[in-house]
Amino acid sequence: MKEYVLAIIFDSEFKNVVMIKRNREPFMDMYNGVGGKIENGEKTEVAMIREIKEETRIVNDDIEKLEFMMKTEFTDQPSLNIFYAKLKDNYIKSEFQDISEGTISWVNIELGNLLDANNEKLAGDGNVSYFIKYVLNREGIKL
Repeated sequence: MKEYVLAIIFDSEFKNVVMIKRNREPFMDMYNGVGGKIENGEKTEVAMIREIKEETRIVNDDIEKLEFMMKTEFTDQPSLNIFYAKLKDNYIKSEFQDISEGTISWVNIELGNLLDANNEKLAGDGNVSYFIKYVLNREGIKL
């Protein structure tokens, strides 16, 4: 069965998140975290670091914290390993290049309404919102 990784990437202040607005299914025209398939024999965290770099050009030296959150497994479906990352204070926000799956950009958590699980612009039936809330709560961040 295929296995995937997904990251919710926060700036150092936990005010903005790197998101992909997908240009194809699943989740066409919706925002999601960045990620992709784990290659054969690849460790989960290594796959996550590789996918972050491939999709955003953010390298491991830019990341202050990379934490595993959970793994979802469903019958007859690929499993999903979910991480969050906090970037270092000195990371300089820049524009991202579009990738084949969609457009990568910074999204402000409050202005993008990312804490609303009913936000129809978010992928995963509200799960992205729950992941963001989980991280903010874990980090003691109040918005």
